Amino acid sequence: MNLITSDPVIELAKKRAIAKSINIWKNSPFGFLIPLTSDERGHWGEDYFQELSKTHTEFDVRWDGDFNTTPEDGTYDMKVNLYRTELKTAMKGTKSSTWQHDVIKEAEEFDKLVFVDLVVSGIYITVINNTDMVYGDKRHLIFKKKSTPCKGGYKFDMSNATLRRGIAAGLTYYHDLENINDVTLSTFLNKHFS
Repeated sequence: MNLITSDPVIELAKKRAIAKSINIWKNSPFGFLIPLTSDERGHWGEDYFQELSKTHTEFDVRWDGDFNTTPEDGTYDMKVNLYRTELKTAMKGTKSSTWQHDVIKEAEEFDKLVFVDLVVSGIYITVINNTDMVYGDKRHLIFKKKSTPCKGGYKFDMSNATLRRGIAAGLTYYHDLENINDVTLSTFLNKHFS
């Protein structure tokens, strides 16, 4: 007999925890990402963004998946129109509207930093030039926040407020999956990668 699965107290506590939790992703097109690891979600985000870039621009987009491990010209996930692009994917927190991006390296090994932030029915895409990214005590001029040390690099969290600031400044685009505007997306990508 397996005591862990047959203990009625554990089963009751488990049922209460499941009933209390909120699965905001249940009816979302992104629900399939929930059981994946952070690395697997990141891989999906890279693949999604490179396909989006190929579909909505005339750019040369080069993505080697997991095989881009030792490029001679820096550390990045893909090239978009010759820009070395580092991509970070995050899902909205279940209980708060935050998106966490970590292991951002301070060294100038990429040209563009792209955040792909998922919400239930859309995606926020933020593009930050490497020279505009802040590390440590410096506060980003537009997002009004600092990065913090994390896992041998830095962590930069987004929130509803930072996303609104990014949209107002033209650094963030909201890709609404219920009302897709391909022209606006194309304009946004061309602005940042031309």
